[in-house]
Amino acid sequence: MFRRALSTAVFCLFVFGATLAVQGIWSALLVANLQTTPALPWSVPVMAAALWAMWNYAGGRWGPARTQAFRARSLRAGRPPRAIFTKAVAAGMLGLGALVLLWTIIFELISVPVAARADLGAYPLLTVIAVVTMASLVGALVEEAGLRGYLLGRLQREVPGPLAIVIAALVISPGHGATQGFVGPVLLWYFLADVMFGTLALVADSIRPSIVVHAIGLFIFFAFVWPADASRTVISIDSADASFWFSVAAFLGLSAASAALLIELGRESRAARLRGP
Repeated sequence: MFRRALSTAVFCLFVFGATLAVQGIWSALLVANLQTTPALPWSVPVMAAALWAMWNYAGGRWGPARTQAFRARSLRAGRPPRAIFTKAVAAGMLGLGALVLLWTIIFELISVPVAARADLGAYPLLTVIAVVTMASLVGALVEEAGLRGYLLGRLQREVPGPLAIVIAALVISPGHGATQGFVGPVLLWYFLADVMFGTLALVADSIRPSIVVHAIGLFIFFAFVWPADASRTVISIDSADASFWFSVAAFLGLSAASAALLIELGRESRAARLRGP
């Protein structure tokens, strides 16, 4: 029992480290690109080629042959039925809307140190669009493959799915804290986001829906949400205006709608598995 738990812990830490390492490759390429030839976003096609190779290898392509089946199973990137895929993406987009609102609510209620980010306004528009798009794809593909594919899949073989989702979200949290700061409400926000993405992968039995939602979410945050953080004004509940309370109501409504759709999707997925192929 202890050896099995230790093996799982080592595997999860390795996957987490590998996920960070791949994202570090993109960060290094981007820094080199912006410091040398900012008008030519050469880091984007280079990273696209690296992503293609990593995705194929993680999915079981190429040798060694003895690990191909394990890699294909661990990635969990099969195509779910169209109805399940569509509902999962819809639930994820509703949840994403709720998360965007929750982020702005947090920054309006408490003073949060703003994480340092590159000033993309200083670079050509083509470079900005290419870089933001690739950053969104890197974050979505790498995190979903590593964290909701390999890591969550391993945990699901040891504990029930919902508990595996919570454990995975907790394992990931130090990584968020290292880049965003160890601020309680912000870490809670990332925990909720990770739980949502994990639930999408669980009910769809595929990371494809969560990749779509994650990539769209990152693009929205890179382009619109995070750049506005520094200009947000902290308010008190007593002085909150109608727009603040509308955001709170919309957050609650979108959260409830997303949760209801995920619960329905979970029931449909379980029924489909019981029916068999």
